[in-house]
Amino acid sequence: CIFTENGTVWEKHLGYADLSNDIQTNEETMYHIGSISKLFIVTAIMQLEEQGELDLDEDVNLYLPYNFRNPSYPDIPITTRMLLTHTASLVKPGTFNSQNGMWNQFPPDTGPDPTDWVPQYLLPSGTDYDSDLWIPIEPGSYEIYSNVGSCVAAAIVEELSQQNFRDYCRDHIFIPLDMSNTS
Repeated sequence: CIFTENGTVWEKHLGYADLSNDIQTNEETMYHIGSISKLFIVTAIMQLEEQGELDLDEDVNLYLPYNFRNPSYPDIPITTRMLLTHTASLVKPGTFNSQNGMWNQFPPDTGPDPTDWVPQYLLPSGTDYDSDLWIPIEPGSYEIYSNVGSCVAAAIVEELSQQNFRDYCRDHIFIPLDMSNTS
């Protein structure tokens, strides 16, 4: 799809929404965008950093309304930089299909905002707390790919901007392309 401030100028749908039932994709097909979301999270964090709203190397507890620590290392601060570099001692988790039940329980585009999700799953007081999401390694000392760490970064965006993450992206990241200057 190519679009400008005047609307969609080109659109094509390829492939199948359901190969086993021979259903082709169309403008209503929803896709799981997976780790592409991390690009938007990092962009939002860097925008807030440029605006002086956060420091990548400060304790995330300056930005979150709860005490966010690895339970095995309660005295070691976790920073936004650790979240972005996958060194905050949080795991992926699980396999793509399991994700410890965190994401697959929600229909597409209906999951909770990160501000609601993070304390529910990552704090010992959370209703769906999963201690397996934390590894017993000091934050900042080991790199391990972490989807949940990115969710914490998105929660920081929500807290600082006072917008849910989807709205923040719409208002601050998705900028219409100006196709008038292209050849």
